[in-house]
Amino acid sequence: MSASALTRSFSVELDLTLPDLNEPFEVTDGETGNILELNVKKNDTPVDLTGFRLMLVFSHSNVTYFLTTEDGGLVVDESKVTAVLNPDSFSPGLVECELQIYSDASASCDTLVTSARFNFACRPSLLSEDSAPSIPQIPFLTSLIADA
Repeated sequence: MSASALTRSFSVELDLTLPDLNEPFEVTDGETGNILELNVKKNDTPVDLTGFRLMLVFSHSNVTYFLTTEDGGLVVDESKVTAVLNPDSFSPGLVECELQIYSDASASCDTLVTSARFNFACRPSLLSEDSAPSIPQIPFLTSLIADA
């Protein structure tokens, strides 16, 4: 994403001991400028996630995708986790998400804690392959066809 790109951020509060209490938000299918900011807490106290291996899991339409700290999809700054929502991470309908926190950055970690699930909605885009440009000549052409 370029430095001048227009983006939209959604903030999600994740307390590891409480169910999801976030306000619902909505994205549009195909969007590339959405950023998810997770603020991770335990009993309302920020949790420092530095050095942990994280996976943000998205489930929608019987497909599951994930982003990780290992592939650079997730950026951690103490208790804040930032992710750019890739268009393949969501599709029209309800998208369920959870953050998986592994005890260390290695693949052989021994402890996993999973956050409460949180959801967001994805609406279909109005623009599709069947869309046509709106040009001033269309009413005139339509009337000519009707007269023929």
